[in-house]
Amino acid sequence: MTWAKHKFANENFQIELPSNWKIETIKPDQYQLVKDMTASFNIVSENGRDLAEVRTGYPEVFDLTVRPTTEENTLIDSTPDPAHKMMNYAFISYNGSPNEAWMMLTAIEPEITPIWEAPLDGPVYTGGTGLFQGKLDNKAVLPSVDPALKGTKRFKAYTKTAEYKDLKKTMLSFKQLKAAPAEQEATGGNCVGAQYTYDLGDSDMSCDEAKAFFSQILKQPISTGAAEIMGVGACMMPFDTDPGYCNIDASGGKFTVTKK
Repeated sequence: MTWAKHKFANENFQIELPSNWKIETIKPDQYQLVKDMTASFNIVSENGRDLAEVRTGYPEVFDLTVRPTTEENTLIDSTPDPAHKMMNYAFISYNGSPNEAWMMLTAIEPEITPIWEAPLDGPVYTGGTGLFQGKLDNKAVLPSVDPALKGTKRFKAYTKTAEYKDLKKTMLSFKQLKAAPAEQEATGGNCVGAQYTYDLGDSDMSCDEAKAFFSQILKQPISTGAAEIMGVGACMMPFDTDPGYCNIDASGGKFTVTKK
């Protein structure tokens, strides 16, 4: 097996995929508004099967909050993003349904996905958000999987196949190539998100980094008004007009957060 690099969206992004797989351009949708970062295509296997859909160029989305599901999702396989930058991998069956499942990159960390309402939010990168996912159901032909298997057993068997491992590797290869705009790279100062304003203080974080960090904190269990990501940092939540603050382990600094 040989692998090829594919750059797209004005070379803002790159993935790596098996050289015998194909890229087929598809029509962008009306919500892909960040034009210089927009791309839309399917990844197609050597035998012509659509394996995954890729879309970039959606506007920035920050301050994600938990939307509880009424019936727990089934997480079949996952890989967390070690950098906590909202590029996690999940293979998931929504709402207790055993007959279809999704392989995807998502902003949601694996331990939260079982209780998160469908669909999971897509990956978040500097300057926007995207979609990178493939759907399977019981009618899909899965190479090297016993056709007599159904539901979750079938999907778990698929995780042991070469095709699945290659597709997962392709998804996890997604990366942003170009540096963020200068105003996003600067640390210190103030910035505004969808629901909160941020005073970056001495956190040594850029605006995007602070927003992404606080988005992750909002998905953690909150006890007595505080939440923590072990080894990364902790925040005291803002309340009404009273600001909260976040302590960052790496820099030893902090930034403040205020509701808009």
